[in-house]
Amino acid sequence: MKKIAVLISGSGSNLEAIIDACNQNIIDGDVIKVISNNPKAYGLVRAKKFNISSKTINHKNFDSREDFDQALEDSLVQINPDVIVLAGFMRILGKKITKNFGNIMINLHPSLLPLYPGLNTHEKVLLNKDKIHGVSIHYVSSELDAGPLIAQGVIKIKGNETLDELTERIHKVEHLLLPEIINLIIDKKVTLENKIVKYFDTQQKNINKFGIKTLNSNLIVYWTLEKINLIEKKYQLDKFVCTAHGTSIALIDKNDNELLACTDYEFKFDALMTSYKKIAPKFSESFSPFLD
Repeated sequence: MKKIAVLISGSGSNLEAIIDACNQNIIDGDVIKVISNNPKAYGLVRAKKFNISSKTINHKNFDSREDFDQALEDSLVQINPDVIVLAGFMRILGKKITKNFGNIMINLHPSLLPLYPGLNTHEKVLLNKDKIHGVSIHYVSSELDAGPLIAQGVIKIKGNETLDELTERIHKVEHLLLPEIINLIIDKKVTLENKIVKYFDTQQKNINKFGIKTLNSNLIVYWTLEKINLIEKKYQLDKFVCTAHGTSIALIDKNDNELLACTDYEFKFDALMTSYKKIAPKFSESFSPFLD
């Protein structure tokens, strides 16, 4: 079983999503350590609830960023994880630690990078009246939210949407996408080689190098129309519709016909809708396309 270390600073909702995915065998691994730089992080309570070892390395107790990084690196070396996930970890890590762990260290950021690195992304999206918003998963570098992108999930902004409503919907995307990417890295179907993200099929053959706005084509293996039933069982998709076109995958919420997540935020609506109509009867003849 592969070992996962999760770094947190706050509530730890994505930590719990990762733990749940491990327990449901969505991730072929276990969270063996939770490390927080904030001794008051609620994520430490979540770790205790699941009997997962945790440790606090309070950055305020160190004279420099380098000293904090070294203490964190020493802790990671001791547990020798296969994947390190920064899930709401509010620290920029330096060149040494990111060089030593960069090929197994990923970060979840709540924006469509390179848009809105840093804090308060939901507020910025609403202030700028953007039409779409989403999350990015990327390998960690020493620059703020600037490492090589692996995957993105997208939602459409609703009219008069509140900050709390938008935040809740973004969490849904995070909790779906992050476990899948962790498992792909564990299975070595996503790797980082010379700062380039590479994607592999089940025979470990390099199948493509897509641009930063596209999720890896490996997910298409899981999300093809022929395997809809497997996805429906895996995610209990009685509330969702999954559709695909080329390198674009959409997850549609049946309750309000909204786009919940997509692997490519430059996808063509018409193309997706054509694909959607082919599989819609498998779910509900009365369900209207999400663009109505």
